[in-house]
Amino acid sequence: MKFLFCSHSNYGSIYPAIGVAKRLHNRGHKILFLTSSKLGKMIKKSGFELVPCAEKDNLGFRIYSWFKPSTVAIQVKYLEDAIKQFAPDVIVGQNLTLGPLITRRLYDIPVAILGLAAYLYPASESLLKRSPQTESEEQLVWRYGEMMKTYNEACQLLKLSPSSANYRETPLLGDLFLLRTVPELEGNINTLPKQVHFVGDCLWEPSVFDTQLSAWLQQLEDAKKPLIYVQPGRSFEDPKFWPYLVDALKNRPVSVVASVGRMDGEIGEIPDNFFIRKHIPQGLILPKAKAVISSGHSTAVLGAITHGLPSLIIPCGSGTEDIAERCQNAGVSISLSPFEMTAETIGKAIDQLLDSSNFQTHCKVLQQAFIKMNQKNKAVHLLEQLALTNYPLLRA
Repeated sequence: MKFLFCSHSNYGSIYPAIGVAKRLHNRGHKILFLTSSKLGKMIKKSGFELVPCAEKDNLGFRIYSWFKPSTVAIQVKYLEDAIKQFAPDVIVGQNLTLGPLITRRLYDIPVAILGLAAYLYPASESLLKRSPQTESEEQLVWRYGEMMKTYNEACQLLKLSPSSANYRETPLLGDLFLLRTVPELEGNINTLPKQVHFVGDCLWEPSVFDTQLSAWLQQLEDAKKPLIYVQPGRSFEDPKFWPYLVDALKNRPVSVVASVGRMDGEIGEIPDNFFIRKHIPQGLILPKAKAVISSGHSTAVLGAITHGLPSLIIPCGSGTEDIAERCQNAGVSISLSPFEMTAETIGKAIDQLLDSSNFQTHCKVLQQAFIKMNQKNKAVHLLEQLALTNYPLLRA
């Protein structure tokens, strides 16, 4: 079977795609990637081929312009070229890659969507008949409306009719929607559309060795201070938590490793108990860490859960509020609004995470749920089934 992976040019999108692709490749299937040419070296180092495109292709795969109909239309054109070249049995896209969902209408090739750590669209059937009653429901309806607006405007650019489907029949789900979580974290699973399936974390990252980091971690083990891993994302227009975090932890008996490549804002003076790099693979740190602080994006949150670690989440849009809500409800994290945080509230939250046995208990339970799901290799089996049936896969 042949699988074409379409991804934006950011690591949060490409890493889980490579992880799933490797498992498919190990089962004898052929893989081709369609993304920005700037990721070509990483794709080839991972053992896969990239659709050959000129450097100007970056526009179709820039994560920061995914919402522009013209960007989606460009993506469709590159997909059409890849389809002619590769003739895939399945196209695997992601939440924000709308191009594959449009090519589904043009070609008889099923589409799977590799999602995030929470379902981000309205799911309740009652919402079809009434107005949103909570801020959370309003956010779901607004997000869905914006996604469908971009989808429909891109369709019109390509001379296709717009869709008026409701939340449960939406084209945004594709033929198979792979939700990177487990029922124990997502909550009320019976309300989800039938195309949505749970597949575990799908985490992957390249192996990297950092001599300076290794030496620093060795000193840390000798000092016996608890280690905290920090991954701040973009804050956009919201307040930035980094300055408050530094004030909260610089004089505490902890050590901090921070991966700050996605952070928008000044790093400022680095305290002696901080180790900072633009990118630090979390797989190097999490086995030694005691807690995680993040903006709530899937990679950091799922990394914490699968290592049995409690986390402090300060969400910053892009679905992170939904993920933070799931984690807090599951008892594995504390969620702080960026508009309510101070050095004091962050420090208090970290003390709770490190000292409370309740967090540790809930983390171990959820960690086991992910281990069991990952052992089933669900994503690979579902993709194989989709390739064989060429028909939407519905959850039992």
